[in-house]
Amino acid sequence: MKTELSSLEVGVLADELQGLLGARIDKIYQLDAKDIVLQLHLASVGKVKVRLQAPRAAYITSASLDFPESPPGFCQQLRKYLDNARLSGVRQFGSERILELSFSRQCSLVVELFSKGNIVLCENEAIIAVAERQVWSTRNVSPGNKYSYPEKEINFYSLDAKHLATLFSVTNKDSVVKALAMDLGLGGVYAEELCLAASVDKSAAPSSVGLEDQARIVAALRDLLGRKKAPCILYDGPAAVTAVPFPLQIYSSLQPRNFGSFSEAIDYYYSHEFRPPTAHDRRVADIQRIIAEQEKMIAETEASAAENTAKAEAIYNNYSVVIKILEELAKAREKHSWAEIKSRLEGHKVIREIDEQSRRVVVEVKFIYLRP
Repeated sequence: MKTELSSLEVGVLADELQGLLGARIDKIYQLDAKDIVLQLHLASVGKVKVRLQAPRAAYITSASLDFPESPPGFCQQLRKYLDNARLSGVRQFGSERILELSFSRQCSLVVELFSKGNIVLCENEAIIAVAERQVWSTRNVSPGNKYSYPEKEINFYSLDAKHLATLFSVTNKDSVVKALAMDLGLGGVYAEELCLAASVDKSAAPSSVGLEDQARIVAALRDLLGRKKAPCILYDGPAAVTAVPFPLQIYSSLQPRNFGSFSEAIDYYYSHEFRPPTAHDRRVADIQRIIAEQEKMIAETEASAAENTAKAEAIYNNYSVVIKILEELAKAREKHSWAEIKSRLEGHKVIREIDEQSRRVVVEVKFIYLRP
């Protein structure tokens, strides 16, 4: 079930919202702490509602919504600064999950669609009001501060082979798909799609990916970003799985329901198909995660026990051989140095190594272990 937008999808919605430039804000409503509806009037269209639902999504909606009679404080601030203002710009910040709506009067709304999400009202880059005060070690999103965007070195819209090679060389992720999803910021779905389109093993270590594979990933990314838009909701039988701006190979088994825009698809998905997870759902998910981790641990423990048992049996079956070797080495040590013994035993069928400093002897015995 889709609970948030990827960076790529934020970019698609930003492009679609360009059609509202010049629209005038008629009304502003607040449905929840981070759920704002801007009712705009566009001369050529009429009334249009834009829903800013952080951290879930930002989209044009035609859904019937029940608005509270008394606007909360944040909504009152938005009305004070934005009533009758005109939408002058819409942009995605880099390849981040951040959407910025600029208005006349030098005001802007920054919609953060990552982490806990937030909606920030700024005037000349200074924060006037926020849906939620948030403070980190590097950012303070509170009134009175200058709004600072999160820093990220790589923008996947301008990614080239050199930047990808750098990313793969410094990432601490253990697979290509995780590096593309998290370090590059594509998200899991589009990272999987990229690996499939580039014919690259998604589970391979990033450091093992050669120049040819890197070039294919970059080319596949350019193709992915340039795909013709064909927004749809994908279904597995009667159940809606997700909404996407264009068909994906990884979802080829699902049935699409097409829409005129990605905003329409997202609006329908969240209005008709999406059921927010309840406390019970989250508890069940936690229990399932714990069970999966315990099953994995049990499987690893059983495999380790079976391997150690096989090793013990190998030692037991060759016990007489090992004892005889130790006895012969003890007798040889009475007359010869370790260096002499090592020289004489070079190429021995059973003794593979002698470490005179630690007095360790490595013996090769027959050992058969079939991993379950």
